[in-house]
Order: sequence, then structure tokens, then C-alpha cells
Amino acid sequence: MDVDQFFLTSGTSEAMSFILKTICDAGSEVLVPTPGYPLYDFLLVMENVKSVNYSLVPRLTESQNKLIWEIDFEILERNINRNTKAIIIVEPNNPTGSRLTVSDSKKLVDLCQQKNLVLIVDEVFSDYYKEYYLSQPFTKANCIFLNGISKTLALPQMKLSWMYLSGEPEFVAQLKEGLEIVADSFLSVNMPVQLGLGKLLEGAEKIQSQIRERIYT
Repeated sequence: MDVDQFFLTSGTSEAMSFILKTICDAGSEVLVPTPGYPLYDFLLVMENVKSVNYSLVPRLTESQNKLIWEIDFEILERNINRNTKAIIIVEPNNPTGSRLTVSDSKKLVDLCQQKNLVLIVDEVFSDYYKEYYLSQPFTKANCIFLNGISKTLALPQMKLSWMYLSGEPEFVAQLKEGLEIVADSFLSVNMPVQLGLGKLLEGAEKIQSQIRERIYT
């Protein structure tokens, strides 16, 4: 990972706001999953961006009481038009707790490449999903990953998140230029928490092990 492709914000909500200011115009559309996290709908409205839902459909597996949630690609593709700028996914999803299948992940990446869409991946719960980082299929798309210490360290009051830019060099360069203008305009992340981030992350395993044990129990 390239340290120059990280941007720090005071939370993932602000990160999403910065992204929308950079990639969208008034009246642009962004695709949001349902079931999903209602905060995204509010954030999009506040940026004068239209929220358009696509469906996650449950399917039973061989494991008792375990569902996987698959994208309804017919609905997803039907909702893409010339105003569509991005697709949001939450990995693992809130509230379903599941990840996209390998097949759906590949189809989603292919679709974003074909339609020239940005893929926004909210990973805030990833540290509590077993073997999450063994499979990362989204880096082939023009992609923005979101995370932060609210979930990673169970420290929402410290207000520090980050986004990581990935994809074609031209996309990354243009997005960096736009985000730097937005970030320099707001200057919202305080210096003490930025300087303390390295030290804070050293304690991640201590708190995460306790939370994982509680979740699995």
C-alpha cells in the first residue's frame, strides 16, 4: 500500500462527504445496498446526490441458520444511468453481517470497469470478520476503501478515520487532487490524534481480541 494514497478524516461519514464533494455534481446518483445502513441515505441527500437502492437477496446455505446475501444484478444494472457516479458496498455488511460471494465480487468489479463507476468499500467491521484480508477482490476496480478507529479500536470519541485510493494511476491522481482541495478547505482532523494514530493502533489486538470473543460467543 502507498502511504500517499491515504487521506485522514474525522470519521467515515466525513470521508464519504469528502468523496461525494469530489466525484459528484448536484443531481448525481450513487447506488446503495438494501438491506443497508440508513446513514448513507442522509449523507447523500446532504450533498445533493440522489440515493438509489439495489437489492441484496438472501440465500440459504448448507450450514444451519446461515444465509449469504447476493446482489440482484438485474436491479443494479437497471438503475445505472449517465448520472450514476459510484456504487457503495459494506464489507462485511451492516446489518446482515455477511460478505459478498466471490462470484458477486468479480461481477461487481467488472461492472464498475465497464460503466466507469467508482466502487466505495466501507470496511469498518472488517477486523471482526474471520480471514477478511485473505480475500480482497476489489482492488482491480477504481476503488476507495473506508475504515477508522471507531470500530477498529472501539474509540468513536477519538474521531479519526481514513480512506485509501486504489485503481488506475490516472483515477488515483485526479481523485487525490480533488480530495486535497476538499481536505485543505475543511482542515477537520486535529493534529494530536493524527500524531497518536500509530501508538493507538499498537493496541488494536488487545481490544479486538476481547470484542471478537464476545461476538463469537
